[in-house]
Amino acid sequence: PNPNPDPDPDHDEEFITIRVRAATGANFLYRIRRTTRFIDHLFTAHANRVGINVASVRFLFNGERLNPSSTPRDYGIEDQDTIDYHPEQSGD
Repeated sequence: PNPNPDPDPDHDEEFITIRVRAATGANFLYRIRRTTRFIDHLFTAHANRVGINVASVRFLFNGERLNPSSTPRDYGIEDQDTIDYHPEQSGD
């Protein structure tokens, strides 16, 4: 028997912890399902936590901007991965 069977997709292991890192180096941890859209949890929760407008920042994973309606699974984000967030740059 296999002591480590593949996890059931609906099992609690579908939750991952994502580190959100500010340009200042501050880190924030969030627990999210791999299938939850970023805008439905992570982006909104982080904006509320730090007192910013979610539309005023961009979230990046490995330098790629995250689509708010996508999920961690869409980007291959794993447990303990880091997402960076930066103020949205406005044009002159």
